Amino acid sequence: FEAETLQQHVEMHMKSLEPKEVKMFETVTSPPSRGTPYFTKTVRMPVAASMGYWVNVGDYDAPGQLVHGARTEMQFMREAIHGRYFPLSGMNIAFRSVWWPWCQFIDVPRFDDIWQGFIWQKEAYRSGHCFNLDGPTVLHSRQSDVWANLRDEAKHLEANETLWREIHHSDATSYEALRALLPI
Repeated sequence: FEAETLQQHVEMHMKSLEPKEVKMFETVTSPPSRGTPYFTKTVRMPVAASMGYWVNVGDYDAPGQLVHGARTEMQFMREAIHGRYFPLSGMNIAFRSVWWPWCQFIDVPRFDDIWQGFIWQKEAYRSGHCFNLDGPTVLHSRQSDVWANLRDEAKHLEANETLWREIHHSDATSYEALRALLPI
């Protein structure tokens, strides 16, 4: 998955922005109960953004970095998803310009891309789009200062625990109204 050149990286993200099959039907018994489709359990959806991952130094928050160490290998979910929230990282994403302003970072240290991602996910899911988490990987070799990160993150860790849920349950549909839900 790792691109060797910038051109390959761009090409891999462009391919990841093409419509994807998303698992939308869940088998809840084993063996499958009556009413479970045998074959068709996916829906083809347009992609709001392609997110790739990073190898070498994980994208941990400060508590995670203190517990796991920055170089502990991360395992990545590599599929297209719809309707579930996740921490969208701005370190390795691609999207089409039609997603402005949903894709703009929010000025909150250490949560700028994460909270922007919660708002964007709400709108993308509402409009029938998915996120493809199978973009190209990049080499991440910079380990930021864990203590500075902890100071920045401590201000918002509690709010981050429930913010995605507040955004999800909100009746708001405009960017401005959803952004007003942020504790900043």
